[in-house]
Amino acid sequence: MLETRFASNFFSFDDLFPLTDSPQQPSAPVGKSGGSGLWSHQISERYQIRLSDDLADWFDRELWRHSSGAEYVEGAEPSVLIESAPELIWPALMPPDLLPLVGNMAGDWLCVRVDQHSRASEIVQWYHGGGDWISWGNSIAEAIVFDHVHPRLPGPRRRHSIPAEDYRQRTTETCSVPASDRHGAVTSVVDWALQHLPREVATLVHSDAADGDLAAGLIRLQVAEIATRCEVVQDCLAEDLSAALDPKLAKKLGIDWTDALEWMFDLQQIPGDVRRRLSESLTINLQTEQDWGTAAEHCRVVTRLTPQSGWAWEILGYAAERSGDPAGAIDAYRQGLRCSVFTNHSVRMRTHWTAGVAAKFSAARLTELDSAPSKPNRYVQMMRIPDAQQWRSTVTADWTQVAEANEQAGNWSAAHDSWIAAGWDCGAEVMSDYGRLLDRVAVTAGKSGSAGRAEVARTHRNCLRERYGI
Repeated sequence: MLETRFASNFFSFDDLFPLTDSPQQPSAPVGKSGGSGLWSHQISERYQIRLSDDLADWFDRELWRHSSGAEYVEGAEPSVLIESAPELIWPALMPPDLLPLVGNMAGDWLCVRVDQHSRASEIVQWYHGGGDWISWGNSIAEAIVFDHVHPRLPGPRRRHSIPAEDYRQRTTETCSVPASDRHGAVTSVVDWALQHLPREVATLVHSDAADGDLAAGLIRLQVAEIATRCEVVQDCLAEDLSAALDPKLAKKLGIDWTDALEWMFDLQQIPGDVRRRLSESLTINLQTEQDWGTAAEHCRVVTRLTPQSGWAWEILGYAAERSGDPAGAIDAYRQGLRCSVFTNHSVRMRTHWTAGVAAKFSAARLTELDSAPSKPNRYVQMMRIPDAQQWRSTVTADWTQVAEANEQAGNWSAAHDSWIAAGWDCGAEVMSDYGRLLDRVAVTAGKSGSAGRAEVARTHRNCLRERYGI
């Protein structure tokens, strides 16, 4: 995740865009890699990183060879990861501090993120269709457990974008846990993961708890807390309209699809006459009360735990709007502006109804709330450029200026963060731009004291060069 240091940077986002219980102890690893040392040692040496205990065990016991019986079943082989240009890395699309660990055979990956201290611990789900990512836990053990219990959680379980195939059907046919395992014995990989977590987690997983009780238990035990709260927020805002209305039917009913998307986000926005017509035509309940208050409570916690989560700031901001707190909404949206567009999850959270107004929901809502600002925000203005190619190029160019200014000032940590933003705030428009961006990310990571991040970025650069000749 983007670990910006707004208060201490010489040049920062504000310069460019001013904004008013103990776990059980698992057995020692026994697996080796063909006589050349433990896999964990080879990974650590290759990338100059420190692995968490469970991740080291994951490699050395060769858990990556075994299906977990859930969605993510394709373990990355360490022998591939230690290559100079691993084929599993998606250069330019994946943020340059990620290493893929477990895939779902559809292009999506659970990746480990390397932090500024060269530690590899946090696991994020990375979606190949749009580049979105979200934290799935502070360890591979948490992520494996979350993957296993995910079907039992509340909410619509929407994907990051509209999938080419039904996710639940594919999971049932190819990746599902046998029915006898749902509430009893689990797969060996899940049992292994539970050994690395507090005893209460195993008790919860083996229980009959489902839906809200299961989610509450995961949150209480702080297991995959961000991902769990995201599912709960979607459940709080769930409605029947999105399952009943599609663009073709909306056109037949004389309804603008953008309006329909807004109503799916907030049922309160449906005009009375349209509500009656929809209820009669679709025979659905449009009187459902979306629980914006509880959704806001979860989002508030998420923003404290990971301020880089754009979706949480945006839901928090809109909830403030609905409750008659425009000042609170503006503050949340300004924080949301700082987050990468790849953390907004606009399809999952139904905030994509403002896509025609601005590239980020936060920017669109700020435009609505502050129609005549005394000092127009440059970044908001860039988000409103109608041509997608132009606004992406403009954002990359401006962040590049900030990064270069930080380099000249010798502020290497801020320079590193700015180079990341240049490529992964909204995405660079030209693929060839990523060659220089990855070069600078690697150099500034090294100069800021993170040998691990530098080596991971260099590896992404190698992949870009070997795969695309850039």
